[in-house]
Amino acid sequence: QDSPQLLVYTVNGEGSSISLKHYVDKHIIPHISPLGGISSVSTYGATAMQWELAYDKNVLQGYGLNEWQLSDAVRSYLERHHLGIAYMKRIRKSWPLT
Repeated sequence: QDSPQLLVYTVNGEGSSISLKHYVDKHIIPHISPLGGISSVSTYGATAMQWELAYDKNVLQGYGLNEWQLSDAVRSYLERHHLGIAYMKRIRKSWPLT
């Protein structure tokens, strides 16, 4: 936030943070924005995406896995990995090469 804030409201409720943000954007901000003396109204802080993974515990055990292994596998899949560093030496040569 670049400009100073006079009022900051925290909205809490049931549901995901992104559904609360959508509610505020649709039902509250349109009523506050046109009021005189307000330069801007914005929402921030909502988590954009949430995943809910449903599984059958018996099927999972049939594969010899447990909940922790499933959780670790999903976390590993979503991680970003560093591929390494390459160093290049630039050699100046005259063109065309013969």
